[in-house]
Amino acid sequence: MRGCLGRSGRSQTTRCQCPRALVAAAAAALIGRTGTVIRPLAPLGTVRIADQEWPARPVRGTVASGQAVRVTGTEAGLLQVAPEPPEFLPPGSADRSPAGQDPAR
Repeated sequence: MRGCLGRSGRSQTTRCQCPRALVAAAAAALIGRTGTVIRPLAPLGTVRIADQEWPARPVRGTVASGQAVRVTGTEAGLLQVAPEPPEFLPPGSADRSPAGQDPAR
């Protein structure tokens, strides 16, 4: 394992405890979790996952604020995310009132 140069200036062979390594490890632990975009990902933005804000970029395209995303990977503490598909609703169910009633009543 390649170690970073710690305060001593010597290469460390044990697990690095520098802030960059700790952030990268915390980001990697988020793979598979879902969150919400709070600053548009165009291409870089911010997502909220478990009450924490993280810098992120989409795996492709752009993602608007408010969109649900899933963490698919990390790169140097930057989350890579993909939009979550909307929840499945039967066709037309969101537009229809119960039992065919007129929604204006």
